[in-house]
Amino acid sequence: MDLFLALRELGRPDQMNLSYLYLKKILEEELRDHDCQCQLNPDFTVTISCRVDGPHGALYIVPNSDFLKSSSFSDLSAFILNLREEIRRFGEFEAELQTGTG
Repeated sequence: MDLFLALRELGRPDQMNLSYLYLKKILEEELRDHDCQCQLNPDFTVTISCRVDGPHGALYIVPNSDFLKSSSFSDLSAFILNLREEIRRFGEFEAELQTGTG
């Protein structure tokens, strides 16, 4: 599923109010190369966990994301792009630690 197509289906281009299942589907699809999983928290925030470098790689966790509340499509897109970059940097850091070059 293309993120921007999914977001366009939601309605207004500048604001959204996602259900947990729809946000989970979008994030897990967009970050599938990092084995992304989402969990709903009691306070209705979402904890996002992603694997770096395969299914046995280090776990990168983003706790208490509040995208279930109204956010713009551009905010969610930027969040996903930033998360990809953070995961990439985390993977590089983990590799440096394992090789002793960091």
